[in-house]
Amino acid sequence: VCVTGKKRVLLMDDDREVRETATGLLASFGFEVVATSDGKEAVDAYRESLAAGVKYDFCILDLVIPGGVSGIDCARGIRALDESAVLLVSSGYSDDPVLSHYRDYGFVGIIPKPYTREEMQEVLRRALVL
Repeated sequence: VCVTGKKRVLLMDDDREVRETATGLLASFGFEVVATSDGKEAVDAYRESLAAGVKYDFCILDLVIPGGVSGIDCARGIRALDESAVLLVSSGYSDDPVLSHYRDYGFVGIIPKPYTREEMQEVLRRALVL
C-alpha cells in the first residue's frame, strides 16, 4: 500500500489475536493503529480523538461482538459523532446479510477474516483510494 503521511486507524475487534494480527498488518502499511475490543470502547475512542482535534482516517469494525456493542451499532455511534467517518466492516461470517448490503449500514467496504496481507491491501486500495 502506498501511503503518503501517516494515516490513523481505529480498529475494533473482540478477539485479542485478531486485533494483534490486524494491528501488525496495518502498522506494516505505515498506519498508526488504535485497537479497541468492543463498539462502546471504539465510539469512546472516536469521541476522544475528535475532542483532541485528531481525526481517524478510517475505522475497521468487527461485525459480531458477542455480548458487546456490535459493528453496526458502533458504526451508528461513530456516524452520530462524524457523518464523514470512513467505516469498513470486518467479519468471518461470509453469509451475514450485512456483508451483502454493507453500504446500507454506512460501510464503504468489507475486510473478510481471516485477514491476508493481499486482501487487506486490495480492500484498502479500493475503499480508501490509497
